[in-house]
Amino acid sequence: DFKEIGIPPEQAQFLETRKFQREEVAAIFGIPPHLVGILDKATFSNIENQGQEYLTYTLMPYFTNWEKALMFKLLTEREQITHFIKFNADAYIRADIKARYEAYNQGHNGGWLSPNDIREKEDMNPIPADKGGDDYLQPENMRVAGAPPEQPADIDKKDTQDEE
Repeated sequence: DFKEIGIPPEQAQFLETRKFQREEVAAIFGIPPHLVGILDKATFSNIENQGQEYLTYTLMPYFTNWEKALMFKLLTEREQITHFIKFNADAYIRADIKARYEAYNQGHNGGWLSPNDIREKEDMNPIPADKGGDDYLQPENMRVAGAPPEQPADIDKKDTQDEE
C-alpha cells in the first residue's frame, strides 16, 4: 500500500500563487508582509523594524495630510494661530515597554521630562503640581537649569563646635 503524504503539485502551485497575491497587495498599500500573515522571513528584530518603517513611510504621510486638511476645514484662521491638530502616533511604537521606560528614566533624570510629561505620553492623568507632577529634576553635577546648590556646612567647623 502506498499513501501520499505531500501536497500535489497543482495545490502547491495554488498556495504559492495565493502567497504571491498577498505579497503584491501588501506592496501596493505599503503594508509589511508580517501584517498580512506572511512570516516566512520574519524575526523579532526585523518585524519591529518593519513596523517602524510602516509608521514612518506609510502612515505618517497620511497623518500629515489629514492634519492639514482638518486644520483647514475645522479651524478658523484665528484658531489656527493658537491651536493645532496632530495625530498621536506614539501608540504605534509603544510595543517595547522596556525601551520606553528606559527613555522616560533618562529624560526624567536628565531634567528634560517631568512626571506629568511622561504620564501625558502614557495617556495617564497628571499628578497635581503641589505633589511634584510638574517638577523637573536637576542633576547635581550640572547646575544651569535652576537655583544654585546649597553649600554644605563645613564638617571641620561643625566638629570643633560640638567639642566646645
